Amino acid sequence: MASGLIQIDSDRVKVLDGALCKSCTYCCWAYAASGVPVSDEAGEPTEERYEKLSMEECPHRAESSCRIHSQVCYPADCRKFVCPYLQLETDSSARIRSKHNGQVIRFRIHRPDSFRAVIEEVLDPNVKGLVFPAVPVEVSLNKARRLIFQTGCVPVIEDGEWHLQMLTNSKDPQVAMDVWRNRG
Repeated sequence: MASGLIQIDSDRVKVLDGALCKSCTYCCWAYAASGVPVSDEAGEPTEERYEKLSMEECPHRAESSCRIHSQVCYPADCRKFVCPYLQLETDSSARIRSKHNGQVIRFRIHRPDSFRAVIEEVLDPNVKGLVFPAVPVEVSLNKARRLIFQTGCVPVIEDGEWHLQMLTNSKDPQVAMDVWRNRG
C-alpha cells in the first residue's frame, strides 16, 4: 500500500470489529479464503479444508458473526483480512486516493452489507474477484443502490485507492464513471 494511505494497526481493528461489525458478515460472503474447514453434518468444522471463493457464502457464517472466529481452525486468510469499512471507521488519519484524479481525501463509507442484495442481483457470474463496496456516506443508501443497478459497477477501495469495479461486462465503464461522478 502507498505510504500515508489506509495503514492501520490490524490488531486495533480486530479489537473493535465486534462493536462495529455487529451483524454485517459481508466478508463471510465476499472474501475468498483458503484453508476454510469443511463442515460436518452438524455444522462443526472438520480437519478437511477447501478454498472458499469470493461471492460464495462461508459455511461458518452465523446470523451475526463467524462461528469459528475464536477457534484455532479459523483460516489465516480470514485472520489477515481487515475490512475497509472498519479501517475508515477506526482510523481518523486514514486517507483514500482517487484512482481517477489522484486526489487524496478522507471520507467515511456505508457498511458493505447495505449493498449485498443489489450486488448479487447485478453481479455477472463471469466477473471474478472481491467486491467490497466503498460508497461515501454523502451518497444516500437508496441512491447508491440505484446507481449500482444503473451502472453495473460499485465504488471500491483497492490498494489504498478508490475506484469503480465493474460487476458486469454488459455496461460501459466510462458511462458508469460519468454517472457516479455526477451522482446519477
